Amino acid sequence: MSSNLATLTAGLTPGQLLALQNENHDVEVYTCAAVFSALAILAVTMRVTSRHMKKVAFGVDDVLILFAMVLAFLFFDTDIVAVNDPGANKSFDI
Repeated sequence: MSSNLATLTAGLTPGQLLALQNENHDVEVYTCAAVFSALAILAVTMRVTSRHMKKVAFGVDDVLILFAMVLAFLFFDTDIVAVNDPGANKSFDI
């Protein structure tokens, strides 16, 4: 693995290597969070709508899917905060 890395980075200046190391993936994280949040909202909305149209009572599974959707939103929020935190991309030797 390190030989491949050395081959890939052989002709780069120290500034270019630093730029590669500090590459920012915020757009990808925002896009992923937005897409999967929209999919979660769509899926849960369709489920609730179908339950309402069929006049079926809400069950434990419906409550759990709403709870899971809230947890998913919290997970996506954590991803976005981690991207914006300047210390989140650093590794520490213990």
